[in-house]
Amino acid sequence: MSIKRKQIILVAFLMLASLCFTVELVVKYYNEYKNMKLVPNKVDNYRILVDLIHNLQIERGLSVGFLTLNNDDNWQNVINARNKSDAILKQYENYLSDIQGNYQKNVLNDNLKKILALRKQVELLEAKDYALKMTKVIKSFMNLSVGEGFAISTLSNSQDIYDYVLASYYLVNMREATGLLRANINAAFLSAKPSDNLQIKSVFENLGIFNTYLYQFGIILDKYEGEAKIKQIMEENQNKFQTLNSKYIDIYVKNFTTGTYGANAYSWFKESTDYINTLKVYGDYFLKRTHEEALKDLQEIESEMIFTLILSLFFIVVGIILSFLIVKNLIQSLNSIQSTLGGFFSYLNHESKNAPKPINVKSNDEFG
Repeated sequence: MSIKRKQIILVAFLMLASLCFTVELVVKYYNEYKNMKLVPNKVDNYRILVDLIHNLQIERGLSVGFLTLNNDDNWQNVINARNKSDAILKQYENYLSDIQGNYQKNVLNDNLKKILALRKQVELLEAKDYALKMTKVIKSFMNLSVGEGFAISTLSNSQDIYDYVLASYYLVNMREATGLLRANINAAFLSAKPSDNLQIKSVFENLGIFNTYLYQFGIILDKYEGEAKIKQIMEENQNKFQTLNSKYIDIYVKNFTTGTYGANAYSWFKESTDYINTLKVYGDYFLKRTHEEALKDLQEIESEMIFTLILSLFFIVVGIILSFLIVKNLIQSLNSIQSTLGGFFSYLNHESKNAPKPINVKSNDEFG
């Protein structure tokens, strides 16, 4: 094999090695980019589910109120809540039409049938098990939101996104627990009677659920307490819940066996509703932060991918140039050595040809 061919093979090898390294980096960043690009859309869908859960909670509360009081004003509020729920259900249906997989679609279709049946039940003034059945529908949508939140966290490597999604999930559960507390404590205050076992069980279960998620939510907030908005949320939430607890929940817990609450049901309902809406505002904030963080991470990955590509191409070009120079110098050195050795051996060969031949002396004397 000629030296020139060896030179070409060496340069080609160095180029191939550089190219493989470049491709590996680009593929790595592209996979991250491809996953991260899905996150903003996933966050939007997660928001749809959170809004749907919130509006179905409102519809449930207003429907229970209508079944209790049965007046035209309450009915109009129920209709308005239904219209909002239907609009969000349509949004969610449109989102699911663009994705593969049947599980979410099956859950949605099943829940739509249940919602229609429950609405018919309200129109017929049949209160039995309405709240329980609607709660099961809401919890099934909450389970879907867990899947969406997990998908967001899996696609993204960002700890901030993971924390924001988790905070939103805790808030969804806190709102549901507060909504069920609102319903049961409101019923107790209205009746002014000792609570039955089912009501007591529901109140304490949901109070336990709320406190569990409140604690977990507080852990997330502690990590970001340096941010002004987070600090505001921490202080506001603490003040509002402490007020709610001291004015109403604590009163119920101390008096549920006697029914002598001395608390106003309307005030409790109004303030607990205001607190639920406040929790929704917190949730919207964390979803907004999640979306912003996803877009920021997406831009960073794009920049890193482009920078890596440019840098790799630069090193490939430099590598090729250096390869040629190194091989060229190596060849020149080899040629020089070859020339020197060739001259030396030629000299030796020349000297050996010109060397005097040995003289053979023949003698016929007595020693010969």
